[in-house]
Order: sequence, then structure tokens, then C-alpha cells
Amino acid sequence: MSLIQAGGVLRRQGVQGFGAAADIESRENTARSQLESAKFAQKMNTIGTGGGIGAMYGLKSAAGAAGAGGGGTATLQTLAATSPEGGISVLKGLEGAANLAPNTLGTTTASVGGAGAGAGAGAGGAAGGAGAAGSSGFLGTLGAIAAPIAIGLGVAYLISELFD
Repeated sequence: MSLIQAGGVLRRQGVQGFGAAADIESRENTARSQLESAKFAQKMNTIGTGGGIGAMYGLKSAAGAAGAGGGGTATLQTLAATSPEGGISVLKGLEGAANLAPNTLGTTTASVGGAGAGAGAGAGGAAGGAGAAGSSGFLGTLGAIAAPIAIGLGVAYLISELFD
């Protein structure tokens, strides 16, 4: 074997070695990417679960307030009827969570702006404005549900960061 042939054999072996190293690196990069995606998915799953638990607690508390206060059931129905996601499906979820009476279509479709404008137009505008800001209104119900959701999200975030 001549010196030129030996050099060609060594060159081919070197190219094969570089190809094998590139293949191994490609597999490692794919595995690393999959692991990062799985970690992100698990973190989002934990945060979603925390938000769901907070929403469940908030809806249960709002339904409990509805039973005790008397006016909260209409507030939950108004919340469902005026939601941008489609009131019927949201209302079905609320009925299941809070054991509400079924909604009769058209009875609770007043919007927040309409209620505020009607209350402010009368002679008792200040009293109507105070009633709209109270805990029995649409925003009061939304606020009662939002606080437990935020707490659930915060706890889930802390848990996901703690075990990361």
C-alpha cells in the first residue's frame, strides 16, 4: 500500500468518525429538546391545576354566598350569560358546580354597562353606583372568583419552582 492510499483510508475513517460524532450530537440535542418540552408541559399542567382548584374553591364560595345571601344565584347566572366564551356552556358548568336552577333564556342577559347606566340615570344614582360596586354585582362575583384563582396559580407556581 502506498502512502497516498494509506492517507485516503485515514481520511475516510476520519470522515466516518466526524459523521458518527455529529449523529450522536444530533440525538443528544433531540433528547435535550424533548426533556425541556416535557418540563415546560409539566409546569403548565401544575399551574393549570392550581388555577382550576382555585376556580373550584371560588365558585363553591360564590355559590355558598348565593345560598346565604339569596341574590348570588342571579349574579352567577348573569356572570355566565354575559361571558364572552358563550354563556350557555359556561352556565352549564356553573349549574353543575353550584347546583343552580336551570337558566331560562333571556332572563339574565343584562350587561354590566347596561346595569350601571340604568342605575346612574335615576334619581338615586349615587346609591345605584354603590350597589353596582358591592359584592352582589357582576364584578363582585368575578372578584370573589378571581382571588382564589390567583392564590391557586401562585401556589402552583411556587410548587413548580420548588421542585424544578
